[in-house]
Amino acid sequence: MYSSENEYVTFLSLVDTAAARGNVDEWLLEVERRMIQCIRDVCERAYKEYDAKNRRTWVMNRCGMAVLNMDMTFWTFETERSIIEHGNEGLG
Repeated sequence: MYSSENEYVTFLSLVDTAAARGNVDEWLLEVERRMIQCIRDVCERAYKEYDAKNRRTWVMNRCGMAVLNMDMTFWTFETERSIIEHGNEGLG
């Protein structure tokens, strides 16, 4: 699957167009399911490797959606942790 930025993410499994028996709506729903499955997998792998790899390497080996998603996830986590540990002082 290609994004408008020309990033490429591989589907985890093929879409069987014959299974839709000519029904385009069914086929498109199946494509959507595969897209969601694919992006979920990419984001899960990005999450697991966030702290394990060099930041530059990690970013360059990910699609933009996964990078943005994990950046927001870890920013929220780290902000919450700082507030819990340091109260209002942790916001500075």
